[in-house]
Amino acid sequence: MKKQVISLLQWQGIAIEVIYTPIWSASTLDDTVISHIAIRADERLPLTETGYRSMFFYQKKPQIWGSVEPVLVELLEEAAQKKAWKNYAKDRQQLKLF
Repeated sequence: MKKQVISLLQWQGIAIEVIYTPIWSASTLDDTVISHIAIRADERLPLTETGYRSMFFYQKKPQIWGSVEPVLVELLEEAAQKKAWKNYAKDRQQLKLF
């Protein structure tokens, strides 16, 4: 079974479950591995409208991330600069009667 690291990340008041598999698949040709990150939240995120996203990354074995939280925060912050997310975040703060 592949080793998984499960953690909880808080980003802008949103709880995000992070499932990280450092070595999802290894290459036999070189020191490259495919890592997998799955994120789940109960609401929309800048990376996904459904609250779920699965991502694969190629990494060199000596450089495998110990923690993916800094990487995810960077991806979330970058995606949060888009107009669609800014509009959603603004609407999210407003109280709606209907």
